[in-house]
Amino acid sequence: MNDRTQNLASNIAGAYVTNQSNYIGRFDLPYVECFSKDLPDYLCLYSERRNYAKTAKTAVCFYEEDPTFDSFDGIFNAIVFKRKELIERYKDRFRGVRFFIAPDYSVSGDMPKYQQIFNAARARLVSIWLSLELGAVTIPNITFAGRDSFDWSFEGIGTGSVVSISLKGMVSRKENRELLEDAIASLTDRIRPSAIIAYTDCSKDLTDSILRYPLGKGIKVVVPDNLLKQRNDFLRGSEYGKRH
Repeated sequence: MNDRTQNLASNIAGAYVTNQSNYIGRFDLPYVECFSKDLPDYLCLYSERRNYAKTAKTAVCFYEEDPTFDSFDGIFNAIVFKRKELIERYKDRFRGVRFFIAPDYSVSGDMPKYQQIFNAARARLVSIWLSLELGAVTIPNITFAGRDSFDWSFEGIGTGSVVSISLKGMVSRKENRELLEDAIASLTDRIRPSAIIAYTDCSKDLTDSILRYPLGKGIKVVVPDNLLKQRNDFLRGSEYGKRH
């Protein structure tokens, strides 16, 4: 392999970023962790740029369709191909952001397993970059495609770390809700997180029901406000709604 080919391979793999961490488990996933005691109180989607400073502890999260943040000019490509102008554009976009939830690249069950694992690795790479380059608190995001994905979903996330998970779109069908509850129980037992951040548009009662396993284990569960949750609470007339 000549120097040019070796440099290209290194860039594609993003090794200059992930080499600043460790590779863990059978799939050599980059290791990530978050032990911050200071946690977000509002979750703002990547596309909601106007709300990045909604509160002093707003976290930018990526719980939306992949093309919104993943494209030829997406943050992953900017990092691995060292596209300096594009990297500066992202640094400017995120200026002042103190908290991030790691990207939520799709890992659906109808995807080939190699692509699921690759997307999990991409999220880890971006997470490490956000922490190192922006000095932000970046919370690992739990993604899973099915029960067989539990073998790799939780690998390389530090024991006792703060983690985040999205409940959105997982509660309307019985089988999806059961899978979500199994994933939450598994991450609770395997990672033993110090706290779980939940992105949800559900009512408080339903959210508490889904998270009853970690709550029963004494795990701290934080359910920050988000725009969709506020809208749904308002429509439900919930006492937890924000009338603004």
